[in-house]
This record gives sequence, C-alpha cells and structure tokens, in this order.
Amino acid sequence: DYEKISDTRICSKYPNDNFGENMELIAGKSTSVGTARSLIEFELPVLKPADMVIKAIFNVTCFSDYRVSHQIHLHRILDSWNCYNVTWNTMPRYDSKIIDCNIFTDEVGKSVQFDITELVKDWYNNGNKHGVMLKDSDEAGAYVEFLATDTSEAYMALRPMKIIVLKQLQMVRGVYSALVFPAIRL
Repeated sequence: DYEKISDTRICSKYPNDNFGENMELIAGKSTSVGTARSLIEFELPVLKPADMVIKAIFNVTCFSDYRVSHQIHLHRILDSWNCYNVTWNTMPRYDSKIIDCNIFTDEVGKSVQFDITELVKDWYNNGNKHGVMLKDSDEAGAYVEFLATDTSEAYMALRPMKIIVLKQLQMVRGVYSALVFPAIRL
C-alpha cells in the first residue's frame, strides 16, 4: 500500500526547498539539482508473537532513461523527518554504514531492489525506525530518477514498495513447526 510510504528528495542546489509532493525521487548529481538524495520511510506490519521476518526487500522503479551505470547505496536514517518539510539544510543524519548496494543501468521501468532484511529485523527488535536514504556512491556526475509515491495513478504499480516475508511458528503436538506466509507487499 503506497499510502503507508512517505518519500521525498533533497537537493543541494535548492537547500531550502521541499519536494515532498514531487513525483520523482533522485539520487546522484547534476547541474539542474546539485547533489540529490532520496528519503523513504514506511510503516511495518504488526507482528504476532510467533511471527518472524525471514526476508525484506525494498523496491524502487527507474523513471529516468539515461542508460548510465549507477551504484546506489541504501543507508539507515537516524533522525525523524517529515516528507513535507525536510530540505537539504534540514536533512536527517544517516548511518555511514551501507545497508545494501545496487549497481544497474537506468532505464524506464527497471526495478531496483535492496535487501533490508537485517534492518527490518532491527527495527522490530530495537525501534528507532526513521526510514532509509538512497545515495549515489560518489555523487560526482550522473543522477538517476525513481518514481515516488506521489506519482500519478497511471504508475501506481511502479511506486516504491517493501516486500516482507514472514514465518510463523506454531505448536503442533508439542513440537513447533514453521509456516511461511506469502509476501506482504506494502
């Protein structure tokens, strides 16, 4: 459900502007935006006591078609933020540790996935969930655009999403067994 995801981009060329209602997320650098990063936060499903996360994937879809190779890093955001008022100058802190990295050539409609399994498990165990940042590896020359949640209905299926696969332990005749549930797309 895209309504459970909030996202925006921040751009160094427009350090006091907010892009919370824009249809594109950006990571990288260009003369038109300066250095750009994207911030994404999403709700997690409520787990039952016997539920376990076994896999979590975050997916974005390319909107640019420059056919340029990109290396995009996904980082944990450390501070709270709001997609309708955050700017480059009010950017939340982020962990320098790279959660996952994806190397790809951008083209319209290409799916770009990041493994966020350990991050999601940590959020469930320890809280402090403030979302993720997409950041170009060197922020030196090219940028990539992804569709944001605020894009038009025509692109609804291509909006950012997270996919979480759960395993539930059940006791049957004194022995725990695992049931794997279909992925939850949010």
